Amino acid sequence: MTNEEDFDYEDDEEYEEEEFINPCQSLIDSKQYKKALECLKYHFNDNYWFDFYNSILLCYEKLEDYEGFFDYCIYLISNNISGDYFVEYSLLPVFTKYYGEKDSKIKLTDFLLNSSLPKDIKYKLIVESPSLSLPKDEEINYFQELVELNPKNIEAIINLGLAYYNSKDYSKAIETFEKALANDDKNVKIYLELAHVYQKLKDKKSELRYLLKALEISPNNEIVKFQMSLFHGTIREKTQEEINDNKQAKTAYNKIWGHYNKGIEETENQNYLKAIEEFTTAIALCKEHGFPEALKARGFVKIKMGNWEDGIKDIEFLTKDNPYEITKIINQGIEFYHSNQYNKAIRAFSVIIGVQPENDESYSWRGKVYLKMNEREKATKDFNKALELGRIGVQKIIYSLL
Repeated sequence: MTNEEDFDYEDDEEYEEEEFINPCQSLIDSKQYKKALECLKYHFNDNYWFDFYNSILLCYEKLEDYEGFFDYCIYLISNNISGDYFVEYSLLPVFTKYYGEKDSKIKLTDFLLNSSLPKDIKYKLIVESPSLSLPKDEEINYFQELVELNPKNIEAIINLGLAYYNSKDYSKAIETFEKALANDDKNVKIYLELAHVYQKLKDKKSELRYLLKALEISPNNEIVKFQMSLFHGTIREKTQEEINDNKQAKTAYNKIWGHYNKGIEETENQNYLKAIEEFTTAIALCKEHGFPEALKARGFVKIKMGNWEDGIKDIEFLTKDNPYEITKIINQGIEFYHSNQYNKAIRAFSVIIGVQPENDESYSWRGKVYLKMNEREKATKDFNKALELGRIGVQKIIYSLL
């Protein structure tokens, strides 16, 4: 969501090495929040928007001026200053405080949908935020637009098919999943989703055809085997051997998801080592299928622990079909930069460079981090690489280092 254009402000200005000093801090410290707001908005500087926005939102919250708080967030998003993380880190906590835990997510979704933001931005903010979800008809519209923009975006096509399935438009779901297969005929997930659709339509012949294809591609996939066993159990009387096979498959299936759910629970409790152990067990039980959900979850736990390299290895499939996740990591690196956690920022940008060597944004930001760390030689090297890759804005910074 938040990408190069969102943060170009620093590339467009002369680089300043002095640390940010909030000119309005004394007013905040003395709890003169109205005067502090006037002061902050008067002195607002794009080079230090990250530091200013924290103070401005703090003042609105202290004044319990939630309308001002929300309007300011929309202003930042509208002007490409902030990114999707605003939903999770700024907007949602305040909505929770203001409306209560039960209704906050619904209220925030409605607020974004009714905001003045462009349609594509508000959809992205909601769809790409783990805590929120679009209404079914809005979800279909959103994924339709994504597919129109990039007809080979497999994840978008699959999500569009699932949106049709959830709205019980099974003919559209079939048509959409078939389009996905035309782009990726080795994707087990697509065959399973088609089997689910035909199961709803009670078309046993078609359901079996797609299950067999999934099994052909991944013969040791426990989820496919479980679905196949359920299929056999619905079309005829089972033998004792088949009953035993079904029990074994169901036991394996329950174990896989049991370990995965336990991993999610341990993650929420910040027991990261135990979470990794649970996800690893789920992945091992799923054998060659790899269990993408568990791999992704394990990857993000490793990243939470600071192990960016191993985390990216777990979720490297995201670089192909879901560049948004890579952008999330870049945004995390930018947050580390602004909060002076320079070593963590270096790791974040270095990981992205490792999986996307042509990512000029990461070279540019890593150069800025190196400057903060007074490692001018490394900074110059990164800025020159960013310039070579087409990031023209770093020229001013390079000239200042000569």
